[in-house]
Amino acid sequence: MNWCTNLKSDFYKALISTSITKSCIFIGCLLSFFSCPNSVFAQQDFQTTRDALEIDYKGDASIEVGSPYVGLEFHHSSPLAQRISFYYPVANSIDLSNDYWTRDQDFSMMLALKVGEGEREQLGLEPFEYILTPYDVQFWKEEDKKKVSVSY
Repeated sequence: MNWCTNLKSDFYKALISTSITKSCIFIGCLLSFFSCPNSVFAQQDFQTTRDALEIDYKGDASIEVGSPYVGLEFHHSSPLAQRISFYYPVANSIDLSNDYWTRDQDFSMMLALKVGEGEREQLGLEPFEYILTPYDVQFWKEEDKKKVSVSY
């Protein structure tokens, strides 16, 4: 290899290194712009976006909702989670089932309601209506003189 080839090689290495640096700076600027609370994208009407993602449903369904750090899984439109999954810092989950195919039969929590001196009523064993977005779910059920609402 002569000195000219070596010079070209160093030139291209520097050029690539510089363009990578510029790319990283550009990507950093974009991320800063999009995550800035005063940016045009952050000022979009949140409710309009939420409404576009919203699912309102009544009936038997399997539901998964969560964030990058935790997820909840519901079966048969019950407001009681069958599985609570943690993704960060280490993946782990709370799940009482022993089998993937029967996990809709076990709950990781229970919910009961007692009003005054009345008897305790167990909730969530029957389907609830719900409104779902990728990051939250609101269950509700109205009967007789009561309305029960559960949100995650």
